[in-house]
Amino acid sequence: MVLRQLSEWLFPGDGDGETHPTAYTPQQGASGLLVAAAHRDGRYTLVEQDAVTAALMKLFMIGNPEATALRQEADAEVEKSMSFVPFAAAVKGLPKEEQADLIRQLWVVTSVNGETLNEHLLISSVRDFLGFTRAEADALKPVAE
Repeated sequence: MVLRQLSEWLFPGDGDGETHPTAYTPQQGASGLLVAAAHRDGRYTLVEQDAVTAALMKLFMIGNPEATALRQEADAEVEKSMSFVPFAAAVKGLPKEEQADLIRQLWVVTSVNGETLNEHLLISSVRDFLGFTRAEADALKPVAE
């Protein structure tokens, strides 16, 4: 069961041509990845929602209302999405430095509840998809205070 769910998440569709992933803008892609990261433990708390909104504000230098709208749109898209791949494909359109900032914000969102910054499957997959090495992604982890 878990393997099937993981396979559906990583490789959407079953080859029947019925699955047509939505094309997202880089901002929508980043939003989707951040929301997916916040869902990592099966819960999606208000604190995590606020962390995603704050991450979007930092990433794209936008105000709270615009970031909140972007997050809410991503909430709906992630809910119906079968994979992170369309979101990751969209962020390939970002400059490498902004991709690095996104990975940094993914670390922040996945650690918002005080969890340790261990490697997370989504971060690992996004890192590989964007062409970052594990060492490069690890260097982007926020420093614990």
